[in-house]
Amino acid sequence: MTTPALKGPGQAAPDKAGLAKLPKAKLIAMLLAQREDTRIRLEEKDQRIAELSEQLGKLQAELDQQRAGQTIKDINAHVNQPTSKKPEWDKDGNPKPTAKGPRDKTGKPKKRE
Repeated sequence: MTTPALKGPGQAAPDKAGLAKLPKAKLIAMLLAQREDTRIRLEEKDQRIAELSEQLGKLQAELDQQRAGQTIKDINAHVNQPTSKKPEWDKDGNPKPTAKGPRDKTGKPKKRE
C-alpha cells in the first residue's frame, strides 16, 4: 500500500512491519488521503468517459448521415438506369400508327372502283 500524498522526497513506502508501528491517527490519515486520491482519479476517469461518449455519439451521428446519403445516391443511381434501349414512352403508351391503305397524290384515300 503506497501513499504518494504522504510520502516526502526520498521516503520509501511503508511495509507491513512499518505500518504496524504507526499510530492509529496516522493510519487513518493515510487511508483518508488514499481514498481521496482514488476518488479524484475516479472522477477524472468518469469525466473522460463522458467526453469520449459524447464524441462517439457525434461521430456516430455523422457516420449515419453519410451512410444515409450514400444509400440514397446508390438507390438513385440504380433507379435511374434504363430498363431497355427503347424509351419508356414508346413501350406501350404511344403505339406506332398502322398504315391505312393506298393514298393518291394529295394524301387522300383512293376511291374504290
